[in-house]
Amino acid sequence: MGHLSKVEIRRFKRLEHLIIDLDQTNVLIGANNAGKSSVLQAIHFAVSVAQTAKLLGGVSWRRNSYELSFNPSQLLYSPVADVMALASGGTLVEDANRRVEIVFHSADNRTTTVAVRRGRNRNIGVSIEGRSLGEELQNLTRPFSVYAPGLAGIAREEYYMSPGRVRRIVARGDANLVLRNVLLMLQGHEAAWSEFCDDLTDIFPRLSFKVTFEESTEEHIDARYSVDGAVDLPIDSAGTSILQATQLLAYVALFRPTVFILDEPDSHLHPDNQRALCKVVTKIAKKRNVQVILSTHSRHMIDGLRRKAKVVWLSRGSIVEPPEGESADLTALLLDLGALDSVDYFTDGELRFVVATEDENPSYLQELLWASGFVRDEVEVVSYTGCTKVESAIVLGRFLHDKAPNVHMVVHRDRDYLTDANVSDFKGALSKHNIFPFVTAGSDIECYFVNADHLHHCCQSISRQEIDQIVAQALNETRPKSIGAIVNLRTEQAFRHRNKGGDAPNHGRISTEAHAEYDANPPAMMRGKVVLKKVRQLLQQRLGSNPRFLVASEYLCVKELSDILQKQHSDTVADPDQDVLPGSMVFDTQSIDIRGSAEGEAAIHDASPGHVVVQATSPNDGESPSIEDGAPDR
Repeated sequence: MGHLSKVEIRRFKRLEHLIIDLDQTNVLIGANNAGKSSVLQAIHFAVSVAQTAKLLGGVSWRRNSYELSFNPSQLLYSPVADVMALASGGTLVEDANRRVEIVFHSADNRTTTVAVRRGRNRNIGVSIEGRSLGEELQNLTRPFSVYAPGLAGIAREEYYMSPGRVRRIVARGDANLVLRNVLLMLQGHEAAWSEFCDDLTDIFPRLSFKVTFEESTEEHIDARYSVDGAVDLPIDSAGTSILQATQLLAYVALFRPTVFILDEPDSHLHPDNQRALCKVVTKIAKKRNVQVILSTHSRHMIDGLRRKAKVVWLSRGSIVEPPEGESADLTALLLDLGALDSVDYFTDGELRFVVATEDENPSYLQELLWASGFVRDEVEVVSYTGCTKVESAIVLGRFLHDKAPNVHMVVHRDRDYLTDANVSDFKGALSKHNIFPFVTAGSDIECYFVNADHLHHCCQSISRQEIDQIVAQALNETRPKSIGAIVNLRTEQAFRHRNKGGDAPNHGRISTEAHAEYDANPPAMMRGKVVLKKVRQLLQQRLGSNPRFLVASEYLCVKELSDILQKQHSDTVADPDQDVLPGSMVFDTQSIDIRGSAEGEAAIHDASPGHVVVQATSPNDGESPSIEDGAPDR
């Protein structure tokens, strides 16, 4: 049997016309509903159609082709119960020009087309063209393809079945239902069993299997495994990784398929076991000369296979090509960021801005965007781990521009006590690639919500003066935690600096400077999430209910965000109420003078009656992380 060089699928489910070139090992990736499973199903469905035709005894080759009609309920395998719904558009029709077609091209230049259309009397009409390869598709003794789904476990018991029935169940795509029967059949073939055991010990060196069944007295097959020859344990007690590897190796050893189809085999597997599975897959392909086609969402699987397999990226039933100049590592990076599943949504023409953030909860950022004039229907805020690393942000931005040129990317990063120089470097690196950086004025996004005007807007039953007092109390009570946050972040920065050849961290100096910086300007140096939590507690005690801060009030308008919007929306400019310098925050005078000392007032500059502008900067004489290091862990 020859391997496939490519497969062509027409009008199958959402795949209108797709051609995939194939190597010995192939990995299909893409977002949900991208078409990965449909490709696998189409291949196995076509093989099942050919096998079913042979079983029904209606095959009559006329030179190089034949036609047959039968009831779809007789099919060995169908991915859906209603076969008529498999066609593009959801309805199989009689028109031969709209029939489902799966075309197989072998490496030795043979071609077979399996076509299905609606027949008469609720039957399906089948035609196969290309006898040489077509007859290989029909083989049940050595099936052309075996379809193995991800294995989460097996039944506690399994009745003995005849070999013919086992083969039909395997052909149907339910191979995981007959694992004990497969092992029993395999044990009866000495050479195949030895091959299976050798392959298994390559993955699990201390593992062995024993299968017993007495046909005259027993109904259930007893399959057991042991480690180092110790106590025999029932196979259903084995871990998922052992079961998955056993299933794959046993089916290949017994049935020797030309094509092995695996639909998300990494499901339910720990990353370590996913890497072990990669070894199984590559071993099967190379040592047993089996062509493997699998789908996955796992970064670990791609890492383990991408240099040993052809990676095919699907999106909406089409193949996605990386932007010119990007390496294959782009796929792994997008998976790492969690961005792969977002691609389809970004390219649908509705969005104008993608705002990337590392915050798992983007609610605070969203309210700032709405308050600054962004339109909800035109913005998607997405959480990507690692997106604030300059290299990752640039690659993501370039990819987004290539696939959705009308969508503009904004990257949010908390300041996290970075120096002005570091913030400037970060912004400059992204701006050069047409990415809009948004770095918070305070240490984090929550700082914007520690705003007396906004809090009074949210809690109008409490006087403004009392709000000021609550904020001052929160700042005072959270002083140790805010200083602790500064110390921790600066220590992390110092260790990164040392790892790059710098001096060892001076913990005493870090602590002294953190105390001095905080006491010189508490509002600028506070840890927003800590202070806001305390404000919430105090307001809850005062109100007797939970206050709602996530409201896009006018007091949350951020000039930096408005400026970003203005560059792209000249007709929807959101001007701030006050002329506040970039990197500054507005606070009420009463809410920050918590020490009542001349030192505390020295950092305060009048902006308008009743308000002050606090410059939210960090001293430049301390160590700070390189922009490539990304934001410290939150």
